[in-house]
Amino acid sequence: MDVELEEKACPFCGQLIMCGHDVKPERLCRCADAVRYAADAETLEDMQTLLDELFGENCPDCSKSFIPVGPEELSALNHVIVLVSAGLFTKAVITLQDGSQCIVKKDAVTRKITIKR
Repeated sequence: MDVELEEKACPFCGQLIMCGHDVKPERLCRCADAVRYAADAETLEDMQTLLDELFGENCPDCSKSFIPVGPEELSALNHVIVLVSAGLFTKAVITLQDGSQCIVKKDAVTRKITIKR
């Protein structure tokens, strides 16, 4: 299997990086800004994975009390995660239609259900 490498410039420092056509050079460069960018991108990916695990189709695997949310709510929650990870908010608490809450912080996504008797 041959991988075609391209020479691309890091958008932060301008250093030339050899990488595949589908790889961003800022994910491979070792300058301070690129390292920070890569860490932030990895945190965002982890938060999106958590969102899918807690609110997506397989959420009953995490807890039998969890019910998957609709695609509109999942899309809205994903937008909230992007905004929080970008630093526009420090924390967001969203109450969903089923009564559960999604709590988003800089590096964490949690789901809370309150059972009333």
